[in-house]
Parts: sequence; structure tokens; C-alpha cells
Amino acid sequence: MLRVVLLMIGLAGPVLAQSGAVSLEAEVFVPPGAGAEAPVVLVLHGAGGTGPALRRRSGFDQIARAQGLVAVYPTAPGRRWNDGRQPDEPRDDVAALLALVARVVEGGVGDAGRLYVVGHSNGGGMAMRLACAVPERLAGIAVGAAKTLVGAPCARPNRPVPALFVHGTADAAAPHGGRRRDSADRRIAEIATRFGETLSAADTLSLWSRNNGCSGPPRVAVADPDPGDGVSLRVHDYRNCVAALRWIEVIGGGHSWPGAPPSQALQALFGPEPWVRDLDLGAAAVAFWGLGG
Repeated sequence: MLRVVLLMIGLAGPVLAQSGAVSLEAEVFVPPGAGAEAPVVLVLHGAGGTGPALRRRSGFDQIARAQGLVAVYPTAPGRRWNDGRQPDEPRDDVAALLALVARVVEGGVGDAGRLYVVGHSNGGGMAMRLACAVPERLAGIAVGAAKTLVGAPCARPNRPVPALFVHGTADAAAPHGGRRRDSADRRIAEIATRFGETLSAADTLSLWSRNNGCSGPPRVAVADPDPGDGVSLRVHDYRNCVAALRWIEVIGGGHSWPGAPPSQALQALFGPEPWVRDLDLGAAAVAFWGLGG
């Protein structure tokens, strides 16, 4: 059973839907004047998070309001998405999320044919799994602080999907060089054992470059819009692609949602992180998808 809390301007109420045995709860922001043609964006939290908490932290409502987007903030069962790190896990979060979108749009608000996903950490892994399992249903994804899982049942899409990746080079939870259980770094080995092994950021992008039909080296540019935040950006735009691909490295950035204050819980586990103000993940995703006004 899916329990959806639909939050509209001037209206709030519950909406129910069904998807096998999976139970989800979501908050949905519908901007004024949005109709059946409005793009729909799934905003997916990381492990241990919730949809409402990410809604508050990300500030994505403001972007959705400005650009006329329907923003959906679900909470995963047990606060963790089945992104493929446990291949034997039978819970079908792909079907559940698609059922959630269908329930949201059946009231005449939002277009399921214009479905986008932005996910952070475990939510980024879930965005990749959606792109792999149902690429024909997605108009684009944006992945923050997540790399391709080693041994996932669906490691790459079978058709190109426009994709933006944003990675902090100093991410201690999802290291830039990947997570391996046999790492000489004890902390990385422990994290890999607990959360699964991943490719490096560079290898993740190599995989996606092949999938999206890109050829030749990417164009690379550096930027530092806010010199006071202690980080800078290295932007890779891949060329001659069937579906667009961009990789933004946040030099010195950690694991928190770029643009939001660093997570206190993450800092307690992995040490201090800078507050990245050079980039906002949600705004970067919307601009990459071409949805900005």
C-alpha cells in the first residue's frame, strides 16, 4: 500500500495507491497553476533519511515552484532504497515508485511521460537502478554522492538516459576512488563491507559514457562561483552523446547534498565537511535537464 500525502497550494489530503506488498509514504509539492503537462521530479533521500527531511534540507520546493515542476518526496521502507546492493532482496522499489508516480498524476497534475529523478547517496543509487530497469520511463536522472555498485543486478541501462553526476572528491562515505572490501584503508574497507562495494567515480562515468553513446574525451572546465566556500568545480561535458552526460566534481566536497548545510549526522560519522555553495544539486539537475526558465 502506498500512502501519499499530497500537499498542494491551499489543499492537503491523503491519496492511497497499491503496489504489491511495498508500503511508501510521500509528500508531493504541486506549484500554482501546474496541470497535466507539468514535469514530475522524484527527489530521493539517502540511507537513514526521509522524504520530508530531504524536502526541508534541499530547498527543492523553491526550484519546483519557480519552474512549474511537481516534486515528489517519498520515504523508503526502512529508510533505505533497494538500489541493488543486496541482489537477493525481493522488495521491488522500482515498481513501487512507478506506482507512486501513477497515483500522483491520475488526478490531472503532472505528466508521467516527463519523469525525472534526482537522488542523493542511496537515493542516487536508486536513481541509477531506475534508469537501468525502466530507462524508457525516464526523461533524465541526476545522481549525487553515489557511484555504480559492484555486482548490482542491473549495473547499466540498456538504452541511453540523460544523466548528471555530482561527486565530492573528499567524500568519505562514498570515496571518489571507489569502495572495496580489500582496501588498505580500514575505514573504506569497513564502509564497503557495510554498504557495498562501488566503482570509482571515474569508472562510473566511463560506464555511463559508453552507455550514452559518447565519443572522444569530454570538454572540461573549472569554476569557483563562491571562492569563500573552500571548494571549486571541475565540469566534464561528454561529447557526441546519444543522451547527454555531465559529471561535476566538487573539489574538496564531501557527502552532503551540495548547496545545503552539511549534515550533522554525516559529520559525526565521517568528520567535518565544507558547506558547498558553488553548486546546488537540485538547481544543477533542473538546468541540465533543460527545465529552467
